[in-house]
Amino acid sequence: MYFPKFNYKVSLIVSIVLLIIGAGLFLTFPKLLRKMIKGQVNVAPGSKIRPLYEKTPFFIEFKIRLFNVTNKDEVIEGKKPKLQEIGPYYFEEWKEKFDLVDNEAEDTLTYHYRNKFIFRPDLSGSLTGDEIITMPHPLIMGMFLAINVDKQPMLPAIDGAIKNLFHNPADAFYTGRVMDIMFDGVSIDCSSNDQTTTAICLSFDSNKAIRKVDDHHYAFSLFGGTNYTDLGEFKVGRGKSNYRDVGRVIAFNGETEMDTWDEDECNTYVGTDSTIFPAFMSKEEGIWAYEPSICRSLGASYQSKTKYNGIPVLRYEMDMGEDINIKQCFCRDEDTCPPKGTIDLFKCSGSPMFASLPHFYLADPKLLQGIESGLNPSKENHGIKMLFEIMTGSPLSAAKRLQFNLEVKPIEQIELMRNMPDVLFPLFWVEEGVNLGRDFTNQIKNSLFLMIKIVTIVKWLFIIVGILGSVLSGVMMIMNKQNNSNKVTVPNGR
Repeated sequence: MYFPKFNYKVSLIVSIVLLIIGAGLFLTFPKLLRKMIKGQVNVAPGSKIRPLYEKTPFFIEFKIRLFNVTNKDEVIEGKKPKLQEIGPYYFEEWKEKFDLVDNEAEDTLTYHYRNKFIFRPDLSGSLTGDEIITMPHPLIMGMFLAINVDKQPMLPAIDGAIKNLFHNPADAFYTGRVMDIMFDGVSIDCSSNDQTTTAICLSFDSNKAIRKVDDHHYAFSLFGGTNYTDLGEFKVGRGKSNYRDVGRVIAFNGETEMDTWDEDECNTYVGTDSTIFPAFMSKEEGIWAYEPSICRSLGASYQSKTKYNGIPVLRYEMDMGEDINIKQCFCRDEDTCPPKGTIDLFKCSGSPMFASLPHFYLADPKLLQGIESGLNPSKENHGIKMLFEIMTGSPLSAAKRLQFNLEVKPIEQIELMRNMPDVLFPLFWVEEGVNLGRDFTNQIKNSLFLMIKIVTIVKWLFIIVGILGSVLSGVMMIMNKQNNSNKVTVPNGR
């Protein structure tokens, strides 16, 4: 057999070079990619992420569901509440940071932030906000219950002040428009010259849930005080020097730790400001973020790998029923710790409120037993889940849910509260959700993952071509040598 003239040595050298390049890409590209991503995921000026970090270019879905009490008269006499969930009321939530100050030496960023809520009746079904609801009055009942915790001798004076502020209310419940209790405000009359009433009204100026209408009137709402107002000052790591520090909370309102709880361990900020997370997160350490409204850092644990719009993601879930109050310093005192699956907010806000997952999902079953009807906890509807892109740590889909409950107890000295049941009373729950559309996820696909796909194809192509080329060149060289050695030399003249 005769093979055409071919430079087998060159072919072999080229094949080996391709094989080395392919193997080199196989070994070095992951490290180069990690280094590139680490260098880009920071919030220093000039980074691609900075403009997105300062002002989120899309709105967060913010939904509010309230619990309507359908048997108020029975509850006043001590019976279990019957609840009817009303909602969701759908809002656009636009997040914005302002007054940003960079510290190059510390690699930190200090900023203030605010949220803007825009009601979307077109996405709220038939709900308009004009619906009439009955629920425990957060301010009337809340004031009685807060004073009853550690200032019981003041209850008679507070009772008189409540009568002045709310014109001798017939009970301690609110019955009125949903939008009034949510955002527009419920009227408070501060025109009385009573000393206790005046003292209470003076304290309203520092309460974000209460806004001043005029010299003698205020308005209370659950969310109005958080709508486009300064919610505090964060100091966070920028992640330029160390990518693990991006978004990590260093201080809030100038304090490097909280003074809410009894021990330093509970007063430490853990995690980020919840708007950004570091790249290449370890599955074992979970996802942690600090939430000022509850004076706590909360964490979510890794569950599984999955995909979102074709992108590999890690799924995290928060289990508030497991060890959330394992530290004694989260208890009100040595003998009073929150029920499983709840957070006592009294030390944080001064009000007898508890946070939990909606419908007491994963909480102590005794809490459900205190409600006659209206609660049906489920993982799908009431759990907290988050999907993060594996390499950059970008949240692609999330549903953060939290329910707020009033710690109701009978108060013998107060007629309006004398026969109330001893129950953790659900008031409302909120859901912050984001599900990035394909416009955003395709950007990730077309940049990061497209590059990875191209490099993967190239490296395997080089390796395969290099191996095949080397083998083929070697075989052809051997066969050509054998062919030359088998040639017979014929003498002249024969």
